[in-house]
Amino acid sequence: MIKAVLLVVAYASVESAQMVRGIVLEDHSGAPVPAASIKLKSANGTTLKEMDSERNGQFAFPDVPAGEFVLSVGKSNYATVTARMTA
Repeated sequence: MIKAVLLVVAYASVESAQMVRGIVLEDHSGAPVPAASIKLKSANGTTLKEMDSERNGQFAFPDVPAGEFVLSVGKSNYATVTARMTA
């Protein structure tokens, strides 16, 4: 059974550097999804940063240069979610 993942992403600007942060939640229950694989890629597909979500589902990528990105979140038994964004 494939579960759905709801990806909640917030942006924060700290001086000239950008931060991309958010939380990975299960779609139906709203429970956090720990150890989800999160990748931040440039518009041309180059992986810039990657990490696993924390126990509470949170993640943060500091020092993201301005530009267009693709954020992808995946985990075994969950559907992979991708989102385009501009930082």
